[in-house]
Amino acid sequence: MSSVPTAGGTDQTPEQPHPAIAAVRGTGSRRIRKSGAQVGDKTVLASVRSMLESLPPGDRKVAQAILDDPEGVVNMTVAELASRAGTAESTAVRCCHKLGYRGYQDLKIHLARELATRRPQVSWTIDAQSEPYDVLRTVMDFNAELLREITSSITPEAFDLATARLSAARRVLLLGFGSSYNVCVEAQDRLASIGLDAMAPESPNMKLLQCRRVTPDDVVVCVSHTGATKELIRYAELAQSRRALVLAITSFGRSRLVRAADVVLVAGGRELDFRFGALSGRLAHLAVLDALYLAVAVRLGDRAIANLAAFHDEESAWRL
Repeated sequence: MSSVPTAGGTDQTPEQPHPAIAAVRGTGSRRIRKSGAQVGDKTVLASVRSMLESLPPGDRKVAQAILDDPEGVVNMTVAELASRAGTAESTAVRCCHKLGYRGYQDLKIHLARELATRRPQVSWTIDAQSEPYDVLRTVMDFNAELLREITSSITPEAFDLATARLSAARRVLLLGFGSSYNVCVEAQDRLASIGLDAMAPESPNMKLLQCRRVTPDDVVVCVSHTGATKELIRYAELAQSRRALVLAITSFGRSRLVRAADVVLVAGGRELDFRFGALSGRLAHLAVLDALYLAVAVRLGDRAIANLAAFHDEESAWRL
């Protein structure tokens, strides 16, 4: 195993290298090869879920009808779908266009392909008769499916652009409120560990002050489950006016935050019974930021390795 520089400037071989160091070394090159889902692999149901809350009332009824009975929709005419949703045929067709398809037939073709390869549907219902272990299994299955769908709601182009801009940023400002702020703090520590100048201010005044200081070389990451937090939208618009890149990580594909952002990564968007509305979003957003952290580390190469080695040595000093 090759040696890495430590915080003291000497070379030594850590007994247990930090996982991210291994990830960076394992690439063998600083060039990034695109992999994973392409735009054409984006699933219908994940797309519908991510856009559901942002659709107009009539379109939302159509989208909900698709989610409620996707197998049935494949065999329905547009008139039958409109009747099921309680809307006009023109509304059903318009909804398909808003979801990104050329029309109802195009949506049905993509939906049929998705259903042909989909895993068997797992029941995610928790009620008064649920045993404790059944609750555990339901939650784990739900979360696994939620994370699996992320690659369907984020395009390779958006993720690659976010990685490139974060890697080259003079400074990264992470903004969020409530549970989203906790996501920002976690991301701040991870990005700082690979050498980025990352900051996640807590108070609204400090968030605003830092937004006023950003430059075109900075990236402002706005994390929000709904994309409708008034102050966060204000910060995004301010940062954009100062020509910083605004990266939105949110659960829904259409919101005021999305309109105020330059790059959007959509993840999350649905909930399990009895859970706070932002809980699945926080889990999905943490996963996306973890992937960004590793992707940036790969891109930075030796710089990330040196910073991670110093971080790992300091972290190890606190262990028994």
